[in-house]
Parts: sequence; structure tokens; C-alpha cells
Amino acid sequence: MQALSPELFYTMGHDPMLVLSAHGTIEQANDAFFRLFDGIGEMQLNRPFLSFVQADYQSLVSERLNQCREAVGELMVTVPFRCAGGYYRWFEWSCSAADATGRLKCVARDVTHYE
Repeated sequence: MQALSPELFYTMGHDPMLVLSAHGTIEQANDAFFRLFDGIGEMQLNRPFLSFVQADYQSLVSERLNQCREAVGELMVTVPFRCAGGYYRWFEWSCSAADATGRLKCVARDVTHYE
């Protein structure tokens, strides 16, 4: 059996997946992320990830992202995330430890119905 390439796995995912730069901007996103924005997803690239997090949770997420960049390990945080139309849905974000360039790979799961 042939292994899936990372690119194929990324595009096939049903959950939002992102790559964040060392500065916290969205460098890359899959189609599931773009669907959150009703077809205007490409406009969301190169924007700060924190700009989508509800203001009350931004300092928590910033702190957790910094911890993820500084240490080996993963980040898991559940926060309200702004989608198309300005409404919020709750997402549980999981991010890998930073790579050598400081980039983070993140995946989210919609947990709105649990909140």
C-alpha cells in the first residue's frame, strides 16, 4: 500500500487545517477552512489567526501559541472562532510543535453543538 502524501491528506481533510507563520499569520489553509467563509476564504490568507478568535479569548490563545512555539508539544484550545457573516462557532484547535522555521500546523474540530 502506498502512503498518502502530506499534500493529499491536507486537501482531503473535512476539518479546517492551517499553517501559521512564526508571526501567527495564516500562510496556508485547506478547503474546509475556506468553506467557513462562504467562498471568500482566499481573502483570509496572510491575516493574523488571532483576528478570528473572539476578543475575550485572544490573550489565552496568544499565550498558548507562544508556549507551542517555545516547547516541544501540542496545543489544544477550544475557542469561539469568527466565520462568514460575523457569527461565531466553537472550534477545538490542535496545533503541532513549531518546526525549525517557527511555523505551526493546526487542525480544528467544530464543537459548537457541545458548547
